[in-house]
Amino acid sequence: MFFSFWLIRFGRKRTLAMFLSLGGLASLLVIFLPEKKATGMFAFINSWSLSLLGKLTISSAFNIVYIYTSELYPTVIRNVGMGACSMFSRVGGIIVPFVPSLKSVQWYLPSVVFGVMGLLSGLLSLLLPETLNSPLLETVSDLQMCSYRRLGNEAVALQTPERSQSYRDSSAGSESEDEFYNVDEETQMIT
Repeated sequence: MFFSFWLIRFGRKRTLAMFLSLGGLASLLVIFLPEKKATGMFAFINSWSLSLLGKLTISSAFNIVYIYTSELYPTVIRNVGMGACSMFSRVGGIIVPFVPSLKSVQWYLPSVVFGVMGLLSGLLSLLLPETLNSPLLETVSDLQMCSYRRLGNEAVALQTPERSQSYRDSSAGSESEDEFYNVDEETQMIT
């Protein structure tokens, strides 16, 4: 649990991105180290130590993913979402043992595959929302509500000038309209 400090201090998103990227970077750096035993600095920084660093960071990222994913899903679909994520991680676990056999094609190919996947997943994890110190979502409509609030100002800013002017004119006349989607109306219609 050496990553728990970073989860609290820096948040889930940045910690996950850091560990995934560091694991990918360690896997890519193995390619550039000499194969023979060296002296000096390369006696300590060798392919074995970088492989262990990559394994440590990827294992930490796997544990962070379980914490982070459970916070991303609303309560009503959390068990289904976690089950789907667990299923796809097991499919990845089935495929991974075949990656080292790529060494017969090129000696550096397994490190490239693991490194690129680590860096790519680290960068893509930055697109997810941060869940540190935010309440857990209860329903799917809460998820949509958060998306609408976050994108509300950007959607107006992306309109053409004449269209945004007509939008401002029409919204000025109707001051009583809600700015955001009302979740209670949908809940009442469903029940």
